[in-house]
Amino acid sequence: MEIAISEAAGATVVELTGELDSGAADELRQALSALLDQGRARLVVDLEGVPYVESRGLSALVTAMKRARALGGDLKLCALRAEVLSIFGITHLNKVVPVFPTRWSRSSWWRLPRWETRPSSSPSRSRPATAGPGSSCTGS
Repeated sequence: MEIAISEAAGATVVELTGELDSGAADELRQALSALLDQGRARLVVDLEGVPYVESRGLSALVTAMKRARALGGDLKLCALRAEVLSIFGITHLNKVVPVFPTRWSRSSWWRLPRWETRPSSSPSRSRPATAGPGSSCTGS
């Protein structure tokens, strides 16, 4: 798994590429912990490049979210592929961890509504009303 870290819209963006299996989950847990140790508690994890998430990957994300919230921040997810989004729907983690359809370059994630999924076999999404022209997941 590749982990790229950048800053955008007042948050630390953690962009993941590759499967979030048990080995990658340990690497992600360490990276998120290091960011939180630095006081970077507003985290956005971009999962566009992640085709698969195992339970240890989910655990790493939830653990970091709890710690970020304890520090006065939050952990939010964006750009989940349909198969990964369905895992969050099945486990109901989409009700705990804020999920956004894309990564916006001109907006603050802290002001945008969450992406909701309905319980079903295939995730159904409603787009936030604030997503406008030029919105992208690449932050450009």
